[in-house]
Amino acid sequence: MIACASADAISLRANPLLPANAPTAAVANANLLRNGCAGVYAEVGRATVHSSTIRNNHFGVYVSSARGGTDPAIAPVSLNSGSNARNQILCNRAQPGGACAVGTFASRGFDVFNNSGFTIDASNTAWGFLPVGRCDCDPTLTSCSCAGAAFGLLSPPDGLDVLNAPLLSGALATPSVITANASLDQNPVCP
Repeated sequence: MIACASADAISLRANPLLPANAPTAAVANANLLRNGCAGVYAEVGRATVHSSTIRNNHFGVYVSSARGGTDPAIAPVSLNSGSNARNQILCNRAQPGGACAVGTFASRGFDVFNNSGFTIDASNTAWGFLPVGRCDCDPTLTSCSCAGAAFGLLSPPDGLDVLNAPLLSGALATPSVITANASLDQNPVCP
């Protein structure tokens, strides 16, 4: 369990002092709870999350990268545990305290924030709502198209399941999150 950190529980950030930035993290059977920023933050490298609960953080999973690609195997995060060992990602939203309680996203948190040009595989995940609420937005989050539990909204609400927004205008690829075989969490009520 990693809980109550002021910033991220797991953080894969670029280090300009290194000749290569390819950190890896494998997370299995873990609880990432009540962290002040993300349960998992990745801008470089690769984090694989299997059979874990990511709950009550400001952001559940936050991918931030100007790079991109449509093959989920090259994305900085993999969230597909398979149908017998689902990840649970829910109840991540803006919270007082912690490093993310200030700045651009202080008033909004999300379960999976894909702020890149990658496709992230979150198949077989248990969520707090079905259908999975998602918004596809421009980099400034001023023009959005929302579907699922967020259908009809013009901007991403706090606590949204999936937010796709490229980090930069003119990104090389469109961000997306695969949510095939989604299920409803056994205890979807957020405290």
